[in-house]
Amino acid sequence: LPMDDSLQGFPVGTFRFVNCSEQSLTVQLAGQGGSLPPRGMLVMGSGVNQQGGMVPCVISSAEGEHIFDTRLIAQASGREIVFISPPDAEDELPAVRFVSQLLPRELSGSHGGSSR
Repeated sequence: LPMDDSLQGFPVGTFRFVNCSEQSLTVQLAGQGGSLPPRGMLVMGSGVNQQGGMVPCVISSAEGEHIFDTRLIAQASGREIVFISPPDAEDELPAVRFVSQLLPRELSGSHGGSSR
């Protein structure tokens, strides 16, 4: 699946959910909801402040069955890709894997160092 990795397409402080399965899913993150089509992607904001925090995350099947339910660590200076893969066996739940990326904070006008 090709992905737009730019900060415009995948901003800092967001989660990108990548559905590698053939089933439709729904995602609830920090009080927001979204549809995730088969072989599709969804970018959602975490809503955390500069200190970061924990956000609730629920991934469900189109029929409403919870396949993943946890609290995720969100950071205002990072972004996270969540890969949802098909199950290995027919009676198992899909696998959920995470790839985190912390980005350098932009320097403000006064950062306490000497100018060069």
